[in-house]
Amino acid sequence: GTPAVRVVLERGRAALAAAVANEFGEFVLEYVEKDNLQLRLEVLGQRPLFIPLGGALTPDTGLVRAG
Repeated sequence: GTPAVRVVLERGRAALAAAVANEFGEFVLEYVEKDNLQLRLEVLGQRPLFIPLGGALTPDTGLVRAG
């Protein structure tokens, strides 16, 4: 099957929230917006992928803010 993808919301080296993506790559994290946030995507046997979120939650990025 599809390998599990663990998604971790970080600020610096501190993990603020974590989730596992479903088979469609969807995940849900709840957090308070702060500066210097990044997502770390982990797949077993692969190097993690880091995605900085500075200013990413704007209407034109395609990212959705729940609530």
